[in-house]
Amino acid sequence: MLVYRHTLKTQVLIASFCPRSILAITNMPIDDGHHIDPVGPLGRVCGMADIAEQGKNERYAAFDTRKMGCGYLPMEQVIIGMKGLSWSGDILFAMLRGSIFLHQIPGDAVMALRTPYVGGNWKMNTDSASAVALAEAIVSGSGDALNRCQVVICPPFPYLGAVNQVLGVGGLLLGAQDVYHEEKGAYTGEVSCAMLRDVGAGVVLCGHSERRHVLGESDVLINAKVLAALAADLDVILCIGEKIEQREAGQTDAVNAGQLAYGLAGVSAADMARITIAYEPVWAIGTGKTATPDDAQNAHAAIRTMLAYLYDDAVAQQTRIQYGGSVKPGNAAELFSQSDIDGGLIGGASLKAEDFVPIIQAAAESASH
Repeated sequence: MLVYRHTLKTQVLIASFCPRSILAITNMPIDDGHHIDPVGPLGRVCGMADIAEQGKNERYAAFDTRKMGCGYLPMEQVIIGMKGLSWSGDILFAMLRGSIFLHQIPGDAVMALRTPYVGGNWKMNTDSASAVALAEAIVSGSGDALNRCQVVICPPFPYLGAVNQVLGVGGLLLGAQDVYHEEKGAYTGEVSCAMLRDVGAGVVLCGHSERRHVLGESDVLINAKVLAALAADLDVILCIGEKIEQREAGQTDAVNAGQLAYGLAGVSAADMARITIAYEPVWAIGTGKTATPDDAQNAHAAIRTMLAYLYDDAVAQQTRIQYGGSVKPGNAAELFSQSDIDGGLIGGASLKAEDFVPIIQAAAESASH
């Protein structure tokens, strides 16, 4: 591995490669005590750089350490071959701060990204005709954005079959808003995993805030649903998030960590490939209030750190974390540009194709950066 450093005599945080991690230029804060905050201001993903060095064009990249497993390596080299550098403004700014490392990768290497993932949760809205019409409008409007972004639509239970016939043509996924953990029996009003699979659903939401706080679902029940869904070969979007009083008390990360640990109890590292986390601050759902991009990024980074604690760095880096909370066409691009935000779980804005399609396009565009 060729590593070029622009730094003082110190130790340098570098990242080890793991599948589906982003290779990108980043800056890293370093102090004389060799301490680096793994969730501190590491600098967002900025892109790739082509370097012409000694007459040869070579592709270099640096690792965004918030997306990869990390370790320490002493280095004393300095960046060389500065002629021919093609930097974006963000990368140049990072360089001027004096903390960049570069790693040479093969010219034909493919950047392994966490594919952005957008969910449309229609909640208790639409009727049979409007559900089909909305699905058709989303499919026709999304176009080639679906080549760079995964999309799941979660209509009300009665319309799953009809909507599935539309989504199957367009390549979108069909999801359910909830499920019951028992296979069958005297559970009036409930829907089993097998029933969802029978009508074509491949994804299910578990632990949405309205299930937690309006309908009183416990962490234990939510975990039972997660395990049942995985056993039935359904992918899961596990929703977590704090209420306004918890946020104001500085408990955001603690609440998220607790809900995450309970919800994933008994889930193996291998099954985590079928889990997506949706961070939805309860105070921002349907209120018009939205966490700032920095606030959302900090919460997502803390969730990823918790995933590394529960499993390992590789699992943490491959797990997609959606943001949900009054995402709109006007703020989607900035939210999705954050390095630990991998798309969104969208409520109200998913009920209008003219709002939802631009959000899908913003997520697809984030895959290009």
